Amino acid sequence: FYNESGNTDIMIIGGFRTLEDQNDKYYSGSSKYMGGYADYHTARSFDMGIFPKDGSSSSGFYSPTGIYTWIDEHAAEYGFIVRFPEGKENLTGEAPRSQTYRYVGIPHAHYIKDNNLCLEEYINLIKEYNSSKPLEINTGSKLYHVYYAPASAGGSTEVPVPASKTYTVSGNNSDGFIVTVSLN
Repeated sequence: FYNESGNTDIMIIGGFRTLEDQNDKYYSGSSKYMGGYADYHTARSFDMGIFPKDGSSSSGFYSPTGIYTWIDEHAAEYGFIVRFPEGKENLTGEAPRSQTYRYVGIPHAHYIKDNNLCLEEYINLIKEYNSSKPLEINTGSKLYHVYYAPASAGGSTEVPVPASKTYTVSGNNSDGFIVTVSLN
């Protein structure tokens, strides 16, 4: 954003929270989630604020208006999504917040943005795909296959991965693994 605009008004105002910090927020009523159940424990979610250097006023929280729309328009190119998008409250369990972003990775962010999904919808969608029938995601410059591998109830899970491709395996924080394979 700075490289594009020269603007230094954006600041990270909240990120990683310890278990104790999250529990304090939960018990004070400022969060619905106890420690261990919030996105902030992953260190992949953060909140942004706008603090104009020119002395003009701001609400404090980031909002994708004016010059700041660049962030919302380009976040997926860097692997970020709006964590609690408007109209998805019944799925996320949270009120919409334009200031909260989460890193999910470039192919996932592209797919989520292009299909107007929230993270919960995307994770449920991925469960329909497996290594034999992966979801194909084209970001414009790279092609990916993405699929789900359910976790074994026994505690040890074999996750099928390609022998000759670059891939990542990430837990979905509930019941399995998401495999992302780079095809080029």
